[in-house]
Amino acid sequence: MYSVKASFSSTGDLTATPPSSYCSSSLSPTKSLFFNDGTVDDYDDGQLDSSPQLCIYLSTEDPTETVFFTSSGQKLYKTKCFIKTYDARPTTASSTKTSYCTRVVRLYGKTARAVKEAKERRGLKNVEGLTVAEMEWLERTRSSRIRFGRAAGSSKHDVVDVRVDEFLKNTKGRGQSAMFASSEGKIYKWKAYKDYPVELVECEDGRRISHPLVTYHEAAEGDSGFAHLRVSTSVLPIIDQVIVSWVIMERERRVRLAALPRP
Repeated sequence: MYSVKASFSSTGDLTATPPSSYCSSSLSPTKSLFFNDGTVDDYDDGQLDSSPQLCIYLSTEDPTETVFFTSSGQKLYKTKCFIKTYDARPTTASSTKTSYCTRVVRLYGKTARAVKEAKERRGLKNVEGLTVAEMEWLERTRSSRIRFGRAAGSSKHDVVDVRVDEFLKNTKGRGQSAMFASSEGKIYKWKAYKDYPVELVECEDGRRISHPLVTYHEAAEGDSGFAHLRVSTSVLPIIDQVIVSWVIMERERRVRLAALPRP
């Protein structure tokens, strides 16, 4: 399949332009918890069979510490690890609690640019864009916390704070799989099985109804290339959810692999 070149509209929103010709490929959550701010609103909303694909590269294979960028070098998202320290019991001297967190930041588009400029006007430094979500990792990934909303990087009331498994629900079956819902009520499932590429498909009534909409390809051993996500342009309207859910899914997959006995 062909990949397409990412471009940006006059407002800075992500779009994808297909080449002149390309090959076509012939316990569910009940609602989306993400805000839909309409940032991505210029896209090809056709069926998958006629949708080209956008290739998004990763600067590292660590899902919690990487930059997502296009073939032209345009940065789209960034994940960054940080440590949060707070007092579990303020009256006890030895009650300091430390947790490991990951922040997902959108680097493109008019919303991200406006947030960056507003924070810089307030004197804040090293502001990169719009915080899409923050994950606080606990011992068990599924009981970890995820925070998102229009001000995910703050303590404002419009921030949603839920367990990871309320956003991305584990499902039964071979290998590892998890589902999330879009704001339109569509259900998407990530699937990871043995040595096959991790992929995202659309589901209905528990059954797969699409070809892979997103596939993750690790960098080949000894290859100078980058790991990358091949993304159907039909899912650009939910690209925030795709990126955040992939970060959670891939982190959990790597934790599981690390726990397996070595041959």
